[in-house]
Amino acid sequence: MKEFDLKRAADACAKAWAEAKKHGDDAAEALMMADLVTSQSTKKLFTARAERALAASENYRKAADVCLKVMDEMDHKRRLRPR
Repeated sequence: MKEFDLKRAADACAKAWAEAKKHGDDAAEALMMADLVTSQSTKKLFTARAERALAASENYRKAADVCLKVMDEMDHKRRLRPR
């Protein structure tokens, strides 16, 4: 295993977590806006935006989980390798 590969996995994990947070924040903002508006059509638009943002956030969270598993596997193999 190359240390460069582990760094790339860590960078991908950090990027995925940042995107998950960004989309989660966007979902929260859209839900707050949906509560503030009185028009039902506008409320539906904000709710739909929140649902899309939540789906994106969940997808990025899953990607971050995969990165963590890959990093753990890389570390495990590195520790098992005879020197």
